[in-house]
Amino acid sequence: MATEADKANTGVVLTALAVGTAAMIGGTAAIIGMVRTEVQALNEVESVYADHTSINALKQEQRAKLAGGKLPIQKAAALVLADVKRDPQAASPYTKAPEPVASAAPAPAVTGPGATGEAAVPAVAPSAGSKSE
Repeated sequence: MATEADKANTGVVLTALAVGTAAMIGGTAAIIGMVRTEVQALNEVESVYADHTSINALKQEQRAKLAGGKLPIQKAAALVLADVKRDPQAASPYTKAPEPVASAAPAPAVTGPGATGEAAVPAVAPSAGSKSE
């Protein structure tokens, strides 16, 4: 049996590369065009409905509240330390452990291969989807 040497068809490879590149450039151009159109439409709507006087007044009011409520760093540190001394768990992301459930019956004694330190092999129950005969 004679075998032929594999030859890569460079014409097909270059054509696929050119078509892929053209598709990528075309897709990128379409996405850029859609984004520019949406940004332009959004800017037009914002400029029509924007109420700059009330927004600026609100910003000035909030800045005045922030500037008037300055707290010296030493005072803030003292307040934080007082909170931590009152409740030490307040300084960490502590979550309360669940309360242990008291059982009426004592735990059963461990017997069998696991009791002596040997590896216990658990019994495998067939799953609902398995086919067992």
